[in-house]
Amino acid sequence: MLTVLDGQELRFEWTEAQQSSAPADAIIHRPDPASRVFQLETSARFDCLQLTPGFVLDLGQAARATLSVKNGCGQAVSLANPRTRLGVADFALSTTLPIDVAAGDSRQLSVDFTRGAQGLREDVLFVDVTQAATTLRYPITLRAQ
Repeated sequence: MLTVLDGQELRFEWTEAQQSSAPADAIIHRPDPASRVFQLETSARFDCLQLTPGFVLDLGQAARATLSVKNGCGQAVSLANPRTRLGVADFALSTTLPIDVAAGDSRQLSVDFTRGAQGLREDVLFVDVTQAATTLRYPITLRAQ
């Protein structure tokens, strides 16, 4: 049973043993709040922005991992307002935001990992990406085995 509210964003990912799929993000739409019926719409992203390795930063056993943001858009984008979903202290964004990424350029976001407990450690880093007057929230899963 899952309670969902209009406008919430959900991340879907399958896991088996130590393997995971790429995440799929969707926004909840409930046309009638009195009804249990809802619709899912794929979360908006800028088609011209490329994240490498993608929307998951798997640190494995490493102390640092880097996410590359390549701007293939016709104008600059700004990355700002970093925050995490759970606040797991093991992960720390070492790149100071806000930063601008010029058209055709790329920048790196580095995340440091200091293990605070055994087992799988996971959180989601949210970064606001703004192009012109449009701001989209980008979720990046942070994971360490």
